[in-house]
Amino acid sequence: MSKKKILIIDDEPSCLTSLSMQLYNSEFELVLFDNGQEAVDLLERGEKIDLILLDLMMPRMDGFEFLDILRERKLFNNKPVILQTGLIYQEQIDKALKKGAIDVLTKPFSKEALISKIKKYL
Repeated sequence: MSKKKILIIDDEPSCLTSLSMQLYNSEFELVLFDNGQEAVDLLERGEKIDLILLDLMMPRMDGFEFLDILRERKLFNNKPVILQTGLIYQEQIDKALKKGAIDVLTKPFSKEALISKIKKYL
């Protein structure tokens, strides 16, 4: 059985490292990007991704723009998108959920919370 592939997008190297460590030796294959454009390029090439962990606040292309591009270019293809963000403003979270994200993990979060959310949608 092949591992489920998770795309993680976060501009903070420490967050990418933390997520990688939390999911190390798990049943998931990880693909890491520090910006949304590289992730969009990967999806447009047809890379099979099972779930996306998306930071909301990033320079160049924020999570809102990434979600808009996924919708406009029909790249969602039933891929669940979970926000992982330090943002706590409910209206911003609601906006992201309306754009297609399905759930939110507020930083900092535990390994157990992370894995629980991932398994819920895979």
